[in-house]
Amino acid sequence: MATHCTEADVSAQHIAFARELGMDTVGFLMMSHMTSPEQLAQQALKMESYGATCIYVVGFRRGDEHERYSRSLPRPQGGAEAGNRPPGCTRTITSVSAWANSIAAVEEGCDRIDASLAGMGAGAGNAPLEVFIAAADKLGWNHGTDLYALMNAADELVRPLQDRPVAG
Repeated sequence: MATHCTEADVSAQHIAFARELGMDTVGFLMMSHMTSPEQLAQQALKMESYGATCIYVVGFRRGDEHERYSRSLPRPQGGAEAGNRPPGCTRTITSVSAWANSIAAVEEGCDRIDASLAGMGAGAGNAPLEVFIAAADKLGWNHGTDLYALMNAADELVRPLQDRPVAG
């Protein structure tokens, strides 16, 4: 359930209903660069109290802002197996560094990353999945993904649909 980063309260009924349906429900705080880390943490806790199983923080304009905000976010205790929500992150391509910001997010504890083939996601600004996985390979992370299959799918299926590259 996506809301402006200062308006988590408007998501309460939607998150609660989705949880009643048994859905894995994600709270999505947009434009997070427009508020303080402390306020962002309060909004994330609201979404968690409504039943969100994951909180995404979206809208960092520059990679250096990730660290400033991520350190202030509440961390789940005991991991998802203990019933706690994993943090999630979406990094936009405004600085053409979404993949690097996503790597930093994983290193900060995010369990979920928004990425899409050729960076062509819902907002056409997600981290390119094939670039993120290539970086994860280089870091030696075990992800169980076939990098070359992703690269081929991006080249053969997604890029032909694009008028221009998403990352400009």
